[in-house]
Amino acid sequence: MRLNVRVRKAGIGLLVLLGTGLVGWRLLGVYSVRTYQPFLAPTREFLTAGLALDSARLTRQGADPAAVRWVLAAGRENAAFLRTLEQGLYVGHGMRKGDSTLVLFGTRIVGQCTSWPLTVFFAGPPAAARIQRVTGGCRELGHR
Repeated sequence: MRLNVRVRKAGIGLLVLLGTGLVGWRLLGVYSVRTYQPFLAPTREFLTAGLALDSARLTRQGADPAAVRWVLAAGRENAAFLRTLEQGLYVGHGMRKGDSTLVLFGTRIVGQCTSWPLTVFFAGPPAAARIQRVTGGCRELGHR
């Protein structure tokens, strides 16, 4: 009888361990960088249009007016900041909730920023995502 109790407890423990591992595995997939790779190209196009101060192209890309204002102001006030982002842009982290996605971008230009220099909020699925809002901060590059 004691053996049955031990076997049962071990079985329950194994099930709990497997269940916890499965939940952890799923969460890693949700926060995986690969999941957010499709957002890289539209963000780079957005920055390129901002550097060119091309509001028509930004509007055609479907960016919200607030995002367009942000990138045009950054392009006028600190083009070096945008150029550094554009040239070394990579996906850092992200989070998806419903139809909205937040993606943190970094730059491969070594030593430029101590934090994620670009945060972009998207609406819609990755294939048709629209840039809603952008925030940037990189004291080292003179932009906040």
